[in-house]
Amino acid sequence: MKDLAVIRLESTPVDRKGHRQVFSIGESPITISGVQALVQMVTIGLLSRPGSSALLPSFGVDFRGLLLRAVGGEAEHKANAIMAISVLERQILDMQAGEDMPDDERLASLEVTRIYKDVSRFVHHIRVLSAAGSAATLNTKEVFV
Repeated sequence: MKDLAVIRLESTPVDRKGHRQVFSIGESPITISGVQALVQMVTIGLLSRPGSSALLPSFGVDFRGLLLRAVGGEAEHKANAIMAISVLERQILDMQAGEDMPDDERLASLEVTRIYKDVSRFVHHIRVLSAAGSAATLNTKEVFV
């Protein structure tokens, strides 16, 4: 199953108080497959709030909202982040169950390998492992601008 990576996030100034996220079409779309298609699906799941998609109403974990709501200490945040990744892993496994797809695009597991605080926010490294054994690491610092 091939997918197009045509959406990217850019920071666009709104006012002196902050930035807003806008979606734009990439200048040169590329076709992705394998573990990179899984990374894209995980990224979409992290960015999506449950109920925000009419086609997949229960998909997503609103990870950005989790980061913004992090009022407890570091231990509480780590527990919440690991739980959210576990929920997203289950959602993707359920979506892929019974689907005909190559093993390098089928999720085997998601694992939080590192969480640390960078200036004023938490950064997470998430290992994405395909059923074929291919792996990639998603860094939330690159996802959440």
